[in-house]
Amino acid sequence: MGEYLEFSTEDGTIVPVDFAADDDGQRLVSGSDGAVRATRTFESSLAGVRSAAEAALRTFQGGSLKPDSVEIEFGVKLTAEAGALIAKSAVEGHLVVKLAWAPGQQGQVRVGGPRVAEEPGAGGGPRGGARRRRRGCGHRHPTATAGAARSPDAPHTSRTTAMNASWQARIRCGREFGAGFLVTDRHVLTCAHVVSAHATDDVTVTFPHLSPDLSPSSSSTSSSSTSSSSSGYPMPAEVVAHGGWTGGVSPGDLAVLELAEPVGLRPAEFASPAEAYGDPPPRLLAYGFLKPDSDGVLAEYRATGDQRITQEWNQLEAWGPAGQTLDHGFSGAALTLAHSGKVVGMVSTTGGKEVRNGRMLPAQVMAHYWPRLGDLIPTGEFAARDKERLRTLIDAVGTQKTWHTAGCAPDRLYRDAVGPLASPPLRRLKSLWDVAWYLLSECQDTAAIGRFATRLADYCEDAGTRTALRELGRAGRPAAAPAAGAGRPAWSPVLVEIAPSGSGEDRFLVEVSAYNGAHRHIIGQRTLTTQEVRPYVLERIDDAYREVDLDGRELIAFVLPRKWLNTDVVHWQRSKDDHSPLGSFAPVVVVELERRRSGMLQHKLRRKWQELDLRADARLHRIGCGAPPGDPVSLTIGLRRGADLLGLGAPPGRVREAFKAGLNAPVPAVIWPRGGCAGGPHDVCAGKEFLDRLAERLAGLPPGELPDVVYELRLEALGSGAGAHWAHDLSLLWEDPRALPETAPFLDSPVG
Repeated sequence: MGEYLEFSTEDGTIVPVDFAADDDGQRLVSGSDGAVRATRTFESSLAGVRSAAEAALRTFQGGSLKPDSVEIEFGVKLTAEAGALIAKSAVEGHLVVKLAWAPGQQGQVRVGGPRVAEEPGAGGGPRGGARRRRRGCGHRHPTATAGAARSPDAPHTSRTTAMNASWQARIRCGREFGAGFLVTDRHVLTCAHVVSAHATDDVTVTFPHLSPDLSPSSSSTSSSSTSSSSSGYPMPAEVVAHGGWTGGVSPGDLAVLELAEPVGLRPAEFASPAEAYGDPPPRLLAYGFLKPDSDGVLAEYRATGDQRITQEWNQLEAWGPAGQTLDHGFSGAALTLAHSGKVVGMVSTTGGKEVRNGRMLPAQVMAHYWPRLGDLIPTGEFAARDKERLRTLIDAVGTQKTWHTAGCAPDRLYRDAVGPLASPPLRRLKSLWDVAWYLLSECQDTAAIGRFATRLADYCEDAGTRTALRELGRAGRPAAAPAAGAGRPAWSPVLVEIAPSGSGEDRFLVEVSAYNGAHRHIIGQRTLTTQEVRPYVLERIDDAYREVDLDGRELIAFVLPRKWLNTDVVHWQRSKDDHSPLGSFAPVVVVELERRRSGMLQHKLRRKWQELDLRADARLHRIGCGAPPGDPVSLTIGLRRGADLLGLGAPPGRVREAFKAGLNAPVPAVIWPRGGCAGGPHDVCAGKEFLDRLAERLAGLPPGELPDVVYELRLEALGSGAGAHWAHDLSLLWEDPRALPETAPFLDSPVG
């Protein structure tokens, strides 16, 4: 930057000031670094100018003029030998001083750089600002205007709040000192390395701006033992949370201090995480301490970018070529947005007196180490009370046996929430809270946190915890869309899918979900043994009914492999306390797993249902229990062309080829008895009676009404006594892809 004047303040801060050659072309002798050392301190140099300004103001206030107001503006030029001089014009001064007075008010003083026209293209960032300041003071006064284009009368309320925020604190622990900031009425955040000796040395917190009437009663006794403190009242504190910092630049350099008593100050406010970055980058202010008992000084910095160093820190660089560096006493200082005073991070690593960079621990990273902080950081529509509730529920899940038995890894829960195509997390997710907070603070998919809460509910044996998590999940998801298409049935089904897990013959992947409108919501997914399947499914069906649309038609659909389609799920007891069959509670149907996963067969089914919507009744094709198998290919083609419903007089195992042909045709609905006839003449057997009664009942019935009709038949059969009704063991395979739309399920199980 060439030659410059170098002033020292009374606390030792160096203030470099640009200067030009004298009118006669002579220059003062500078050192090897280009600096000309002033003979006076910065404060003493300005003392004479201040006295002159006060005298001028008194002169114009008095006399017979009695003005309504007085404004005086002049420039101040800084020199090495004379100190501060009143310049010939404000433009020539290093500083512009403006005094304003009105009757009944004390004089107001504003100090700023000279007013220079803004250059075209000069931005609001540090580089644009540097172009607008001509021969300005290197360390700009905190109350200076942000740029020359702004009027000196522009309000500075928000910036003053940021600079003089009473929540900023000075921290002492043995020989170490640093900064901190109040986030609740009793909790202060600082760097762990500032209080590294807290096990052996006392920790005190001092708020330099705290007035005596706001300090806790206990502070009066502690202040007497620290008379060297220039202001504030040291308060005892203890470390109640630690980020795990182990020394040097290791991660987790965060400590949470708890005061002995609440303090009557308004805590700091946080900005949303993304506000710390931008193009141009926003200006950040840090309030630190050069000495253990000083009042503090400000430093102006910016985040180099949002890219993290070892997924922990953002790099800081000085806002301009001069000004206060991040010295030792800035560790733990809050980094605030200059325009709003809201916190975006904390100074973690300082550069020292000669280094003009450092590191910021972003607020969202800090919340990983102290979850309670997440309640205070804005995260879109998920309010503070929702985050506090989520933390409580996560703690409850972590203590339950089911979670530890299942051994579900947090990173797999993350993948379930964001989907297989999303980017991996930028930091290792070690706990449930890590997953939740990452989704809240750094994931662009705002619905992901809702999916996480719903997924987590699957690992709770406590019904109240499951319900609360699913309520939070609903709060984070879009509203249900109405069903599309005039002919689409208004079903609101519960879907139960049971499939081989691939991890053993006795282990099955079980998934329970619920449809509400066009959305499918996962209620639970688990890999289970044979004995565990039924109780788990019944419990999750009960949970799924919280998602069912009250205006929709009930339906419970079991998606099963072909060899399990004759499983008697209809007569599963509804719950431990209710021994009535599940089929008496709601319509129950089965769906073949392989057919549901076939794109060709699903397409044919949709086409078939479009045709059925245009007809008043459906064509029933009957195959009796004693019918010869015939050619399976011819049967499949024949059913594809001329059947809407397939009725079997025997269970699938006894008419295997006919059953297979009906699935591959594909026929929308297949109906059969699980028992069938005991043999003998088939013209008068139970199988023929079943088909006759079925044809009579289904005559003129639209296929879309079949689940409800079968449900009524089952209720009749249950009321007639065991085995007395022809439909007592009726099974219904029914599949309308419009009622059970395909959605992306979990691609893998969270457990091996």
